[in-house]
Formats: sequence, structure tokens, C-alpha cells
Amino acid sequence: MTRTLTPQPEGDNRKNEMVSMIYNLGQQNKNLNQQTKNLSEQMDAMLGVMEPMIEQKAKEAVKRVATEQLTPMIDEVKEVANSAVEKSRADTSHQHDVTMARHAKASHLTKQWIRKHHGDVNYGGREYYGKKHTQFMVAIARMLITKFHIQVVNDVRQGEFKEVMKWIPTITLNDIAAWRVEDRLTTLDVLNKWEKRHGIKLTTPND
Repeated sequence: MTRTLTPQPEGDNRKNEMVSMIYNLGQQNKNLNQQTKNLSEQMDAMLGVMEPMIEQKAKEAVKRVATEQLTPMIDEVKEVANSAVEKSRADTSHQHDVTMARHAKASHLTKQWIRKHHGDVNYGGREYYGKKHTQFMVAIARMLITKFHIQVVNDVRQGEFKEVMKWIPTITLNDIAAWRVEDRLTTLDVLNKWEKRHGIKLTTPND
């Protein structure tokens, strides 16, 4: 006996097709999501490896650019600094030479002053001479500071050293303000003690 297959209604076929299509789309979407997740994980892994490399490269690039830009500035600063050193304080040996020149001139002027005011270069003894000599050293230092526009004697500029050494020997008693080297109370006290020991009339502030 032959069985006859009854064809399914057309509506059922479409329904099955739709179900199949939706299922397939769902599977494709699921696969796509998984692929996306996998790709994201791969990207994260790659970034994890590359990030230190990128950071290092960035640092090197910044350093390179900074070096290129700063090198000319650093060279300029060095040049200015070297020039400033050349124009600044004289070296130690030159400072010593200036001090010795002041010392020699102060000694000469001290003897002149004592002879002028007391008639004898040895008047007052060694201690009195020492105090007067100090006064002249200070007076010459003040003149030096004023003339060469410096703060202290040791600030003599390298380029003006020779001029200073030529100028110091030319200083005379008339160049120094009298009040700078007049007898102070302490100086006068030393002088009076010497005069007492030698039986000489005491010098007064008005003398």
C-alpha cells in the first residue's frame, strides 16, 4: 500500500525558515561577540607590551628635542659665564699683588705723615706707626673702591688689574682726606703713652 506524503502548508515553511534564520543570526551575533571579545583581549595584551616601549620612545623623543633646544642656550650661558669670570675678580695672585702695593704705599705715606706732623719719622714708636699705617691702608682701600666702582678691595676686575697697579703708587698725602688719617682717641692714647715714657709733652686732639 503506497503512502502519500501530505505537503506542509506554505505558512509553516515560512515559519520554519524564519526560525532558522533567527537562530543563524543569533549564532552569528554570538560568534561576532566572541570575536570582538577576543580581539579586545588581544589589543589589551598588545598595549600591555607596547605601552612601556611607547613610553620609553616618548621619553627619548622629548629628551632629544629638549637637548637640541637647550644645547645652544647652555653654550650661550657658558660663554657669558666665562666672559663674566674674565671681567670679574682678579685671581688670588693678583689680589696679593694689590694688597702688597697698598701696603707699600701706606708705609710710605705713614712715614710722610708722621714726619710732617711730628718732625721725626720714628716719633711715637712702633705701635703708633702700626696704627697710622692701618689708617692709611683703609684710606687707600676706600679710594680704590670708589675709583673703580667695586664693593670690596678683592673685587678688582681682571681687566683693570694693571690700571690699579699703576694707580696705587701715584697716590699722595694730598689725595687722602685729612679726617681719614687724623689721630683717633685710641691712636692718640698710644701716642701719649709713648710720649710719657720719653718725657715729651703730650699731643692733644687739637695739635
